[in-house]
Order: sequence, then structure tokens, then C-alpha cells
Amino acid sequence: MSKILHERIVLVTDTGDELGAAAAYEVVANGGSVVANDPVGAGTLRAAADAMVASLKRRDGYAIPSYKNPRKSFRDCIDMIQVGFDRWFWISGIVHVDRDNGKTLQDILRAASHPMKEWGGSLVVLNASPQACAVIAEQAQTCREGRLLINAIPPTKDGALPASLVDYLMSPEAIRDNVYGKTIPSPKDMTPQQIRDNLAAVLAGATEGEE
Repeated sequence: MSKILHERIVLVTDTGDELGAAAAYEVVANGGSVVANDPVGAGTLRAAADAMVASLKRRDGYAIPSYKNPRKSFRDCIDMIQVGFDRWFWISGIVHVDRDNGKTLQDILRAASHPMKEWGGSLVVLNASPQACAVIAEQAQTCREGRLLINAIPPTKDGALPASLVDYLMSPEAIRDNVYGKTIPSPKDMTPQQIRDNLAAVLAGATEGEE
């Protein structure tokens, strides 16, 4: 039986952050490959990303590093995303940990809009601040027209990764379901399939752009 993220290529920013690391492990556990970007880990950008890649490979995952710092410049955002295209000719999704109130998110959306347009994909913001949620709401329709579906997940009460919701939003099912522009609180004790089966109820608790 194929795992939900089988053959998906996901860029995870901030893999030195607890949430980012958990997201990267979740992607490989569910059959996906990871582009690991770690501007917040110990040591240099290169050493931090290489350490995460090594850790993912020890879990039998496939991963490659990206050494750019998306908070440094828009050019670095472009180069960060391009790593996946240089290796696989596409990426299917981006998991971004919001650490600066949506500032880096805006550059990532600009940088992703052109390369991801051909195949389409998804972006989810973890630990999304009200500012990041507003960016998602404001740019959701434009991104959708460019075949990029964007959503936000606000901080969870226990600070843990909302794994099932991330899995669902990174999967082809979320694209088929046309889920975009939402701030979605993590549903408790639900698998990705249960989220899809109960999507109307899950989205009933979502908001358009703010918590």
C-alpha cells in the first residue's frame, strides 16, 4: 500500500527548528523525499543542513540539503527552491515554519510562484502568526491561479507538529479537494484519511486569514 506522500518532493524550511525537524521526519516516514533547509541550526548553514540530511537517511529517507538562507534575501529564496528542481525537475510542496511574522513567507511565495506553476503544488505554513495568516488569505487566489495552493496552521497548544494535517495538505488529495487560503486548526486524533473524509467539518473550524 502506497504511503500518502509517495513520490512527493517537499522542501522543509527551518529543519533546525523542532517543528521543521518533525515535519521533515514526517515526510520521509510517509514516503516522500525532502529538501532540507536549516538556517536556524547549530554551526554553518551547510553543516546544519548536512546533519539533517544524514539524520533523515538514517531513517531510510531520501533527502538533499539546501544551503541558502531564505531570510537573507529574495535571491536566496529562489536558490533555496531551485535545489529541488535541479535534482528532480520539480518539487510538490513546501513546509515553512513561520519565525518572523510572515516576512520570509512573502519572499518564498514570490520565489515559488514561477517554478511550481508547471506541475502545481502546495505550501503550508506551520506556527503561523496572524501576519502570516493574513498573507495566506491575501495571496491565496493569485497563488491558486498559478497552481500553488497555500494554507496556514496556527500554533498548537502543546507546540507539537500537527502531523496528520501536514500529511494531508502535502498530499495530492488536498490538491484534488482544492483546499487553499485557509488557516486550519489541527484536528485532534484524526488520520489524514479521516481529515479528508470529514473535510467539511475540519474546514468549518478554519478561518480566512486570521486565527
